[in-house]
Amino acid sequence: MTTKTITHAGTTSSAQYNYTGSGATLINAGIVGNLTTVQQHGVYLTGNNNTLVNFGSVLGGGYYGGGPTGAVFVDNGTGDVVINQAGGVIKSGGTDSTGTNFYNTPGSVINAGLISGVV
Repeated sequence: MTTKTITHAGTTSSAQYNYTGSGATLINAGIVGNLTTVQQHGVYLTGNNNTLVNFGSVLGGGYYGGGPTGAVFVDNGTGDVVINQAGGVIKSGGTDSTGTNFYNTPGSVINAGLISGVV
């Protein structure tokens, strides 16, 4: 198992964080993404058996013509988990967007914070 701290942890970043791989634990303690429709996702994950642990804020925009969106977007994998700790925020700001989206894959969410979307 690999543990990675999301690059922007502890700072504000408008950039989407992308991870492709399997068996990683990704930790966010800062702010990643933004709520505008220009930014599709806050965190985009592909692969199997990854876990995102959020202590901070993951922000995603809404639909902008590119397809489904989510602040956390998990694409084509198995065994992926999103854990939103107490005080954590996962939020989308545009239309047709979810807080957490498992696209073409089953996944699990454990939430002790706030997850919201606009659909």
